[in-house]
Formats: sequence, structure tokens, C-alpha cells
Amino acid sequence: MKLEILRPDYVFALLWTTVFGLAYADLYWMGFDYSLRLNMLIGSNIAGFFIIYNLCNRKIINNPHREINVDYLFMVTKFLFFIWSILFIINIYFSNGIPFIWSILKVNKSYVDFGVPTLSGFANMLRILTLCIICYQIIKKQNSKIALLYLFSAILIGSSLLELARGNTIFLLFSILGFIFVGKFFNRKFFIYGSILIALFSIIFGYVEKLRSPQGSGGEAIMQYQSVLNRLPYGFTSTYLYVTTPISNLYYSDTHPKIEPLGFPYHSAIALVPTIVREKIFHKEYGSSIKLRRESHNATSFYAPLLDDFNFYITFLIVSFMQFSLAFTYIKARNGSFFYRLVYGPLFASLLLSIFYNYFLTLFIFVYCLSVYGLYIFYGKYQKHN
Repeated sequence: MKLEILRPDYVFALLWTTVFGLAYADLYWMGFDYSLRLNMLIGSNIAGFFIIYNLCNRKIINNPHREINVDYLFMVTKFLFFIWSILFIINIYFSNGIPFIWSILKVNKSYVDFGVPTLSGFANMLRILTLCIICYQIIKKQNSKIALLYLFSAILIGSSLLELARGNTIFLLFSILGFIFVGKFFNRKFFIYGSILIALFSIIFGYVEKLRSPQGSGGEAIMQYQSVLNRLPYGFTSTYLYVTTPISNLYYSDTHPKIEPLGFPYHSAIALVPTIVREKIFHKEYGSSIKLRRESHNATSFYAPLLDDFNFYITFLIVSFMQFSLAFTYIKARNGSFFYRLVYGPLFASLLLSIFYNYFLTLFIFVYCLSVYGLYIFYGKYQKHN
């Protein structure tokens, strides 16, 4: 039986059961607290996702999709790249440099000091959208100006690396992965290459971590404990800690003593508001029920803001709606829709990173989907006049 690589219900189940298993194994004896109702919530969402996907797969009508006009794609690519370039230069100007150069020159600034609030987020969104459109043209081999497309890609990816914003770069790469592999099937070659890439990613992850935080973020200190991971490059230790501590923090929060929701959207709605006006709207601060086992690792998964605001039943329903959106978009993309394929890239990245953060409820995803819809409307008008 052939398995689709990026089928979202498979990915969600594999992701959360693997992370739970690694956290439960507790290879560094940091502790892991058991919560029956969290087990029931996550387990119900895993089982429910299979049902949601299969229902969508039966009900969605597959409409025929034509190839997108090459000239239109190249025109959009140049326009988006131009806008992104202007925004990137503005961010560099107002930040007085770029993080990679700061790290080399030993400037007392970090990646969090780079960029203009809201503007930098919009630039990141444009970078992902532009790269996905470029990838489509490279895959289809429709554009004769392939060298220019590769140059654009190198600049876009290179700029993300220079910013040293690890989360942004990971989200970018996962978005491209989601866009490229829609509808592809799992095979032995993919397993081998995937394993190699995971190993390389772990090593690079550790190197970037040391570059970003020379004093360490908890990984070096914990190396004093005996663990099989200590015999491997530091990147594996760092990756293990970052992957397992979010779910460990979540379970820890529900047992010390337990998560008490506010009863209204606050923590789950903050990221939907632009940074420049966020403090004016959310001026009153409400305490969080989510606690951290170790301050050096503060990720808490995409469940955290939902459970901070709502009870377990409402959280289950909200997550189920996210899963429906993923299933619907994936099926449409797999069946040949270019614009749904554009949307699925960041949604897939949000799915993979759901163990760290709730990207689904962010202004980034909302504006990205709105931008793709704008491209869809513009393409309809372009077809009428050409």
C-alpha cells in the first residue's frame, strides 16, 4: 500500500506520538508528568483527524485544473521579489545591520533586534510566497529564465540565514517542503534521504544554537548528566531538548496543579493582531496557566494558548476545525489546484511546528491566505485580457 508523504492526518499522528514517546522516555531525567485528560485530548484529535480526512476525501469534488500561465507566474515572481527586496532593505536600515554581521563583529545585539515590527513579518510572508511560486516554475521547467529563478531563490533563502532567526528559516524550509511534496508517495529513497537530512539538520541546529547563544540555552549544562545522546554531536542533544520540552511543559502545567482556562479568547488571539497595535488592544495582562519546567526552553505547543483560554472540549473542536482546513486544502492541492497548493505550504509548516507554537492562529497565516486569494483574483482578470 502506498502512503502519501504529506497526508496531514498521517503527519499529525506520527508527529505527536513520536514526540510524546521521546518526552516520556526522558533521556535526560528531567521528569515527565502524566495527565489523563491531555492524553484523551491529543488521542481524540489524532483519531478525529483520520475521520475528518476520510470524510473530506469522499465529499470533495475534484474539478479539473489547468496549468498556470508561465508569463503570469514570472511577472508575479518579479513583482513579489521587488517588494520583498524593498522591505528587506528597510529592515536592515532601521536595524542598523543584520544579525549575522553582528555576530561576527561581536556587536551586543541579537536576532530579536532585527526588523521593523509587523513590516518584518510581512517581508517573511512575501519571502515564502515568492519561493513557493519559484519552486513551481522550477519543478514544471516551464520558464526559460531558470538561472534567474535560482538566483532569486538563493537570495531569499540566504537572507533568511543571515537573519539568524532559526524559527523563521525552519518555517520557510518546511513551507517549501509542503509545497513541493504534495501528493508524493513514500518510498525507500525518501526514507534514506530524509534520515540523512534529519541528522544534518540536528548538527546544523546545534551549531546555529551555539552561534546565537554562545553561553548556551541549557543544552551545555545538561551535558553533565549521563545519556546516550552525550556521545553524539551537541546538535542531537539540543534537538532532543527543543523537540521534547514543549510537550513536557504542557503536561507539567496540567499537574502543577492544573490548567485553568480564562473562558474567553486572549492568549489564542494575541498573535492575530499586528505588533504595532497589539499593546493597545491587549493592554490588560492575564496570567497564564502554562508553566515551564525549565526557563531556558519556553515552547509549549499549539495546544497551550487554546487551553489557556478554553476548556478541553472547546479546544478539541478548534483543533478539529484546523484539521479540517488542513485536510480540505491538502486534497484540493493534491488534485492539481495551484492556489490551494500555495496555501498548503505554510499550513504544512504550521502542522509540523505544532509541537512548538500555534502558527495557525497568527496574522501571518491570515495575510498569507489573503494574498494567495488576491493572486487568484488577479489571475482571473489576467486570463480575460490575454
